[in-house]
Amino acid sequence: MDSIESAIILNVILLIVGVIMIKIRRYYIVSCILTLLFVLLGGTYFNQFNIHKQPRYNFEKKISWIGGVESISKRDGRVKSLIIEIKKIKRDSIWQRADLFVSFQSKGRNSELRVGDIISGKSKLNRYKTQHNPAQFDFSAYMANRGVYYYSFEKEFTLHTRQTNIISIADQLRNKAITAFEEMGIQGDEKAVLIALCLGDKSGLDNDLKSSYAAAGAMHILAVSGLHVGIIFLLFNQLMKRFPNSNLSRWLKAIVLLVAIWVFATLTGLSSSVQRASWMFSFIVLSKALNRNSNVLNSIAGSAIILLLINPNVLFEVGFQLSYAAVIGIVLIYPILNSWVATKYYLLNKAWSLIVISFSATLATLPFTFFYFHQFPNWFLLTNLIIIPAVFTIVLGGILICLLWFLFEEDFLLAEILNYILKFLNKVIEWINYLPFHLTEGIWLRPLSITLLGSSIILFIIYLNFTNRKYLLTSLMSLTILLSIELLVDGRQYTNRFVGLYALKGTPIVAVNGLDAEVVCFGEMSHYDTKIVENHLLSLGVKSIKNIEEDKLSSAKYFRFKKSEGFSLLSALNVLIISPEKEEYIRILNDNRREKYLLFQKAFESIKSIEQNNSTRILLAYEFQQWKLKEGTAFNEKVGYSIKEEGYFQIDQ
Repeated sequence: MDSIESAIILNVILLIVGVIMIKIRRYYIVSCILTLLFVLLGGTYFNQFNIHKQPRYNFEKKISWIGGVESISKRDGRVKSLIIEIKKIKRDSIWQRADLFVSFQSKGRNSELRVGDIISGKSKLNRYKTQHNPAQFDFSAYMANRGVYYYSFEKEFTLHTRQTNIISIADQLRNKAITAFEEMGIQGDEKAVLIALCLGDKSGLDNDLKSSYAAAGAMHILAVSGLHVGIIFLLFNQLMKRFPNSNLSRWLKAIVLLVAIWVFATLTGLSSSVQRASWMFSFIVLSKALNRNSNVLNSIAGSAIILLLINPNVLFEVGFQLSYAAVIGIVLIYPILNSWVATKYYLLNKAWSLIVISFSATLATLPFTFFYFHQFPNWFLLTNLIIIPAVFTIVLGGILICLLWFLFEEDFLLAEILNYILKFLNKVIEWINYLPFHLTEGIWLRPLSITLLGSSIILFIIYLNFTNRKYLLTSLMSLTILLSIELLVDGRQYTNRFVGLYALKGTPIVAVNGLDAEVVCFGEMSHYDTKIVENHLLSLGVKSIKNIEEDKLSSAKYFRFKKSEGFSLLSALNVLIISPEKEEYIRILNDNRREKYLLFQKAFESIKSIEQNNSTRILLAYEFQQWKLKEGTAFNEKVGYSIKEEGYFQIDQ
């Protein structure tokens, strides 16, 4: 019996038990059983859904293929990358049916491609590999969550047919809107932000601009979500405010609102956050059309169920988790805190409402923020107080000038006004990043601590809604346990000593002694690789990290370096790393065990100036084999290890 059959049998048993419990009026047991039943059903559906997504092919050479364009990412009018659903592949001169998604990095122009196009090519399809370093973002898992297991590079594609569907029409409308923005004189960072806010396309944002918005606590406004869908809802709802309260008028109003919401959602790419908001507002619109009061939490839960039925993997997307946590936090926290302050001044009341909304969303998403981003924007309240009204104006302005341009090919100077507002928004973000203590970085909490933080926030929300002190005391107790765990783990780091080698270009080597660490790399480390190493060390509790260049090894505290004939010799914390530099030595190391042993003897004799003892470990950097020194000069092979294939390697002291 496989796991699926077992799950189905268990679900049937639970359902029968639930029916029996209803008969004997044990409703609290029924609720628990039904919850477990739906969790098991969801797990079964998730498992079956992903079975069909698993990769079934290994490609060793270029193959011919035919497929359809699923999505396109552009920058400066050129296709940067695209996802293609390959429907047929040619293997052994025979065309076979296939069902796989491939991410192509486009090296050519290909600016004429559109979503829905049927294209072909001949490419080497590569499987994504799991990341090999601790605390490194696993891009392969991220793409697998989207059902994409292969990637490739291609200059040109052959276009066969151009299909028309809702997604392709929305893509064309987005391109026309972008062209309209450009023709109206909106360029540079202002255009990139406007496109992100109004159309949900963040491909035009450079890394510096993204970092600025993230550090200011404003990155959420660039992801089209409930705020943007809410603006559309409020706009059209206000336009139809004077409709008579008849059955026909209510349904006409509902149809217009639903069309407006879902047209906007489609134009912005139907991301999980915009779908969540669209379904939630759709439930509210339908309930009003039926003349019934809607429960917001039920609307939120209903939208989540629909999204998970379409794609259960969306549960593990950061955007899905953040958007649902934020809206639940606003629903449960905002009404209570907002009632605490009420003045006769309209602007003060609105300012307080914005502050409370920002606080509610930030508090609810705090565990996810720490777990995924390891930072906290300290001025987030000030940021949201300024940018939310600006975003409201920009989204409305963007929609209005697009309509004017399409209808009259004229923006009536509104684009110039909008451009000034966009410049103001970017300047505010830049100014906030210059404020002292604008960002707290390096927040690395253990999974147990994240769980305790989430539990503490949930208990605090329960306390706000029911005003029972025991929930507040339990919340504070969870925070106390969290702090105790973090202090205990940091205390253990004092005695932690090891040498680690990273699976990165140049094989960076780290020597960690308690809270101090030194990093050496023979070659220039990219900013990305440097962040990977730093993140790993910060996650362990290391407080001081020193990057040492190759020509400055004499100033190192834990490293000793010496060049021998054909070798580079590096010593750190009783670990000796031997790196052969000549081709003949590499050949010997590959072919002859006896000569390898003599070569090690020769290398060791040449480094007597480097202090060693009988506990010294020896690493051969070419093959990444670990050796241990015995009785002075005798070597004993312990384990073979490939950093390139198996990843990060660590020797504890």
